[in-house]
Amino acid sequence: KEPETENTQSEVILVKEDVVAKLEYADDVFPANTVVKVEQQKQGAIVERAQKALGKVTKKIAVFEITAKSDNVTVQPNGKVKVIFEIPENFDPAKTVLYYVGEDGKYENIPLTISGDKKTATAELTHFSTYVLSETVDSPKTGDNRDNMIWLLALCFISTVAVICSTK
Repeated sequence: KEPETENTQSEVILVKEDVVAKLEYADDVFPANTVVKVEQQKQGAIVERAQKALGKVTKKIAVFEITAKSDNVTVQPNGKVKVIFEIPENFDPAKTVLYYVGEDGKYENIPLTISGDKKTATAELTHFSTYVLSETVDSPKTGDNRDNMIWLLALCFISTVAVICSTK
């Protein structure tokens, strides 16, 4: 069954399996007769590529393939398209980021704005492809590494003093 879509002059809303993505753009961003699709990918080569590329920097992912076709020919936007993703319920909004993942497996962090109610994430895109909404892996606090370094230096100092004293 095809997802329900609602079209207006400047936005396309596509709902597929509990995830909503809303696109907003100026009327001249696409040629006439353009169909824009946002499809959440649950399995397959696109998801595997995203998992392989982002496996070390993310915990959870939601993979989206965003495409536009005019008269059955793939087109890219001629300007910025605002994409508003609903943040999945199992994501921590404070750790939610967006990545573009290329066909070569390289990825790029895309600036993302989280709404005040922490239910949506907005990005401005200039091209369509594979995008991954993800929850980042917890990284160590900055102070943790500094504190460990101080202890290591103190231990080295004490060891050096002990060696000097034992040789006298």
